[in-house]
Amino acid sequence: LWARARRAIEPYALFVPGEIASRTVLTRASGKVDEDVTVRSVLDAEGDDLSWTPAQVLEGDRDVTDQYTADEAGALGAFGDDEAALAYPFSPAAQVEVGDDLGPDSLDGRAARRVAYTHRVSGVAWAGVAWLDAQTGRPLRLTLSRPAPYEDTDYNVTVDRLDLTVHYRLPPGPWYPTEVVSESDLQADLSGYTYRARSRTVTQLTAYRDLGRRR
Repeated sequence: LWARARRAIEPYALFVPGEIASRTVLTRASGKVDEDVTVRSVLDAEGDDLSWTPAQVLEGDRDVTDQYTADEAGALGAFGDDEAALAYPFSPAAQVEVGDDLGPDSLDGRAARRVAYTHRVSGVAWAGVAWLDAQTGRPLRLTLSRPAPYEDTDYNVTVDRLDLTVHYRLPPGPWYPTEVVSESDLQADLSGYTYRARSRTVTQLTAYRDLGRRR
């Protein structure tokens, strides 16, 4: 079934998103929102570089968008290389180990089968489940979990949970990721005080281009 999934998406290997919009909300256990960051990016004409724009950065009730450079805002809410790789486990270059067939299921009224797999990205083995169309093998959705807890040295926090859900465009028509949702629980030691929060990032991928047509 995994081989069928690879064949099903092969015609869309050079489809890339022309625009990406990403919103990250950092919420304490009390429900207070500490940060709400929205960034947007546009792919250049060659389909290579993304230019990030801080659309809105809120700290509590304060709008501090003008205090952030594009790079700083992009780092807060951007769709990174690891997330991009995890959205494409069917690529021939992906380091994937296919596991058990978990049996039939349905997704948005479509007959599907769930398949367990492990995807290694940047040295980390993520545990995943793929929903594949029962007839064609076309990927419909993925869920992934990173081993936790672990230390995120970029932000000096301990991540207790990190889950990822990838939604794909449903047939008919071209295949590509449309939405990636990342949810994590984290904590940090701030001068003797343990700060705990939940982070949720929703990334929308739109305006796809077929770069293969340029060849």
